[in-house]
Amino acid sequence: MLAQQQQLNLIVHARYFITPVKINSYRLTAIVDSDTTDNFMARALVNRKKYSIQEKSDVYNLIIVDRNLLSDGNRRVDEKTKLLPIAIQQHYKKLIFDIVEIVTHDIVLEIS
Repeated sequence: MLAQQQQLNLIVHARYFITPVKINSYRLTAIVDSDTTDNFMARALVNRKKYSIQEKSDVYNLIIVDRNLLSDGNRRVDEKTKLLPIAIQQHYKKLIFDIVEIVTHDIVLEIS
């Protein structure tokens, strides 16, 4: 039974990896997740860095498999950041992030 549980944990963790990123020269750690559908940023980070935000026209309720990732509060996603420059190693891009109540990491990135 324990071996099965360890194998299952390895499979669950294999779908994402953690990498350092920079946004406006501020160093962060991001989860890059092959199963996510959007780019997400923690509300706490948005507030701390005073990033510009705007209302989303396509509001939705976030559904997540790993319940430890989000706080138990509001799962409604109704705000997003404006374009932010992000650097992952030598790759540079501008992204918009949906703002959520993440409790484990500041950023979750989709692979596309």
